[in-house]
Amino acid sequence: MLKLQLILIKNDMADIKNTQELVKLVVALSSVLKNAQSDGKVDLNDLVLLVGIIPFVGPAIEGISDIPEELKDLDATEIAELSAEIAQLVGGVAGDTKYVGVAEHALKAAFEIFKIVKLLK
Repeated sequence: MLKLQLILIKNDMADIKNTQELVKLVVALSSVLKNAQSDGKVDLNDLVLLVGIIPFVGPAIEGISDIPEELKDLDATEIAELSAEIAQLVGGVAGDTKYVGVAEHALKAAFEIFKIVKLLK
């Protein structure tokens, strides 16, 4: 029974794969900005931190046009899975409710990035 539940969760996440990739980019960029500000200023020395987002850029842009369709039927289970993935990405604890809030804001930011990319095409 547990194996079946895990397969269903993976299939649900596959339905929002492109959204998931863009959310991961948003969270990675947010982490870079947080780390850049850790010394009280953002300067050229912080450019090296941008290397950390490179692995997230390609996958985030690849299926960006599918995001509006994926968001139409986004449900609480998928948000919970996104928040668990975000927690893992930033070294947090899955199930911590603050990551649900992070997921919700990251989704909003991801959708805004999608709209900007669409406008620039």
